[in-house]
Amino acid sequence: MDGSPAVRLGRGSFPSLSPDGKWVAALDNSSPQQLQLLPTGAGQQRQLTHDPLEHIDVRWTPDGKALVFDASEPNHAPRTYWMNLDEGKARPITPEGTPGTQVSPDGKFVLTFDGQNKRWLYPLAGGDPQAVSAAIKDSEAILSWEPDGKSLLVGERASPFKVSRVYLNSTRRDEVLTLSPSDAAGIVTLAGTCFSADHKSYAYSYYRILSDLYVVDGLR
Repeated sequence: MDGSPAVRLGRGSFPSLSPDGKWVAALDNSSPQQLQLLPTGAGQQRQLTHDPLEHIDVRWTPDGKALVFDASEPNHAPRTYWMNLDEGKARPITPEGTPGTQVSPDGKFVLTFDGQNKRWLYPLAGGDPQAVSAAIKDSEAILSWEPDGKSLLVGERASPFKVSRVYLNSTRRDEVLTLSPSDAAGIVTLAGTCFSADHKSYAYSYYRILSDLYVVDGLR
């Protein structure tokens, strides 16, 4: 498939593309890191924050009107914030030590985890959290929401990477697929997995550590 050449949008990290494809939310390279919006076409870069928070990760809400991001105050554990882009004001929606930026498809909840690695759904509008399915193992990473918002895709971090579907209000789980590179030598852990909107396609990366072993004869 033919495509346009890559275009440099600006300096930043952990980019998140807006639902309409017109903006990229990203962390700048200042200290502490701040939030910025980079236009993918015509437009001016927007600096969203100028505060003492160390911003860690950022995602869009499905309607493209707000951002959810993780950040921490100096000498404090990270938590999750919600920012309405029209007002530019952020408010915390989780307690310290409970971060997460995976927003549900209906835009009502964000998936988080606490210091005991328990998963919680916090309502973006405020309110008490809901515990997530106990079917998720401590050894599994949450990869993606399913489009219906009723289940999640989770995966083992060790090779082979087994991906399963777990249901939020049930202990049910279904095995979906196994990610196994053709050359498994030195594979250590899963680094990241992305699914298309219809979940019919995916891409993943992994960490590989290779080393050479030498034998030396004749040492005295």
